[in-house]
Amino acid sequence: MRRLSRTGAVLAAVVAAVGLWGGPGGAQGVDVDQVGEAVVTAAGQRIDGGGSATPFSLRLPGRAECPGDTAFEYWIVHSFMVPSSVDVTEIEFSGLGPDPLAFGDPATFRQPLYEEETTGSWVAVATGAVERKGEPGPIINVPTFSFGVFEPGMVPPGDYHIGLACVLGRKVGPVWSADITITADPQDEPGGFRWTVVPDSTEADRGSSATPVVAAFGAAVLAAGLVKHRRRATTTPRE
Repeated sequence: MRRLSRTGAVLAAVVAAVGLWGGPGGAQGVDVDQVGEAVVTAAGQRIDGGGSATPFSLRLPGRAECPGDTAFEYWIVHSFMVPSSVDVTEIEFSGLGPDPLAFGDPATFRQPLYEEETTGSWVAVATGAVERKGEPGPIINVPTFSFGVFEPGMVPPGDYHIGLACVLGRKVGPVWSADITITADPQDEPGGFRWTVVPDSTEADRGSSATPVVAAFGAAVLAAGLVKHRRRATTTPRE
């Protein structure tokens, strides 16, 4: 099977381990259950889907940032791909990504997103630098991803959340997520599937993930007339 890059995963494990040593810092009093929308893009433009080898990225709204940064407060950023039945605010992460890593079974599937160029998993990534402790850490340098690391049978047909999450130890949030549907396609290479973005996926579509604070904010925006369009199995992709 297609070889996945291991170097990034090993480094990620080290970074995540360092993060676990840190105290809660600026996370105290922060509502981490917020779920925002990630827009699936290619070359900066929104796209509706593609095949397993189609490159894509995720555009986050506004000033996407974690409650704290990496250097002072040990917040890191993980990517994820999980079944749509999973509450994205309750995903657990290890240094290798969503925990436990698994593929092939639609109920237990847990994977990070993989960079198109390196095929490395995008996990335990540092936030942008800040000037002083207590400032939120910006999410920067989101790469181009693809599902080209997978071979037929690894990703079962079904509905999935893909996105990025701020993580401090075992504390998760905020999270930015998009919904996709995977369908089998024997003609597709290398994964044998195609994916389609679920249109108009918002926080409301993700069950209880959105907090009352977020809901209240949304209601206020509507009232003002400012509507805008809007872990731990050892199983990893085989070589």
